[in-house]
Order: sequence, then C-alpha cells, then structure tokens
Amino acid sequence: MKNISHLDTFIFDLDNTLYGADTGLMDQMHDRMGMYITRMMGVEAAVASEMRHRYWKQYGTTMAGLVAEHGVDPDHFMSYVHDLDLAGVDACARTRQYLEALPGRRIIFTNADNRHAERMLAHLGIRDLFEDVFDVTRVGFKSKPAIESYHQVLKTIGAEGSKCAMFEDSVENLRPAYDLGMTTIWVTDAQDTHDFVHHRTPNVLTWLEGVFEHDNSTSCGNEPRENENPQGRRHPA
Repeated sequence: MKNISHLDTFIFDLDNTLYGADTGLMDQMHDRMGMYITRMMGVEAAVASEMRHRYWKQYGTTMAGLVAEHGVDPDHFMSYVHDLDLAGVDACARTRQYLEALPGRRIIFTNADNRHAERMLAHLGIRDLFEDVFDVTRVGFKSKPAIESYHQVLKTIGAEGSKCAMFEDSVENLRPAYDLGMTTIWVTDAQDTHDFVHHRTPNVLTWLEGVFEHDNSTSCGNEPRENENPQGRRHPA
C-alpha cells in the first residue's frame, strides 16, 4: 500500500491522465491544431505539423509559440482546437469511487482551457469531485511547465508543495512539481526513470487501487498503450 498520510491535496492533469491515451482524443486535437495553423498561416499540412512540434518543444505548448511568434488570439485557438468528439472517451465508475475516497481535496491543473476542462469532467462524471479547476487562461496562459503557473496554483489554494501529489502524463511537467516538494506520479507506460518522478503508473486507476489495496486487474477506459515517445511527451498542445 502506498503511504499518502502526508498528503492533503491531489492535483491532476486532465487529458491523457484522467482518461486513457488510447482514446484517440489527442489525435483529434493534433489534427485540429494542424488545420488551424494551415488556415491561419496559409501553409501546407507538413509545414503546419513541423511548426506545431517546434513550438511545443521551444515554448512548452504549440499555442504559446503561436502567440509569441504570430500574435494568435489564444482564446480563438483553444476554442477551435477543443471542438472535439468525446464519444470515444468512457467514464469509469471505479475511478470515480477511488477519487472520491482520497483523503483530501482534489484539483485540476490543465494546459487546456476551461471550456474543454468543464466539458470533459462532466463527460467523465467526476466534475463534482474537484474543488477547483486551473486552466491555461486562469494562470495567464503561462502553460505548464512554466514554474509561475505552479506557484499561482499553490498560492490560490493555500497549499504547501510537500503536502501535494501531482498526476501527469507529460514527464516534463513533473519537474517543477518535484522542485516545489510535491509527490510526483507519472501516468505512462514508458519505462524511463527520472530522479524527479516518485511513482510511475500506467493509469490513475491502477495507482488508486494500489493506495486502497484493491485488486488492479480491471480498468475502465484507461488501459495503457504502447508509448509513442520514449520521453512520455504524448500530446504537444
């Protein structure tokens, strides 16, 4: 059993963390990012794809790069990119059960916008379990892994890093959490090791089952798939 007695706050990323990476939702998002860049910049699809990846690596998110280099309206970009079909994402009653059993408050911290976060949490049937939602607009578009956004979340909720756990599928977003004293849980099927990752789990449900000493043979909509990137960076956004 994992000892979580020192924790009173559980901070969760949303996409590819509270639902499985195998849903194809991020593929939809990537496609829409490419279409947005193609239409706004008048470039070919291959060029748009290269720009998306380059901005993601340089700025942390594609959106941040588009804002910095092209003055793109981030709200317009987010609205377009998150116009997604959620039919392939299933709710999981067991995940809800264990989330609700966590002995502390639950927070969402996502690089998506609030409209997508609220829609997805409602679709998963877990919105009522989260005390607060910190989306990219609420942290002034300072997307993870910008340390300023982590400081803002902790300050707003009045939490000490040492009493927080953070769940993320993007490993680079866990380094600032670790630096602030948080317990870090990397949601991935990758086998990499990092000194700033305390726990690694294929999905949130499996980790929660480990906490509550339940059999972890069953999962719901969160089964791991073969990792597409050895660094766990599955979703440039």
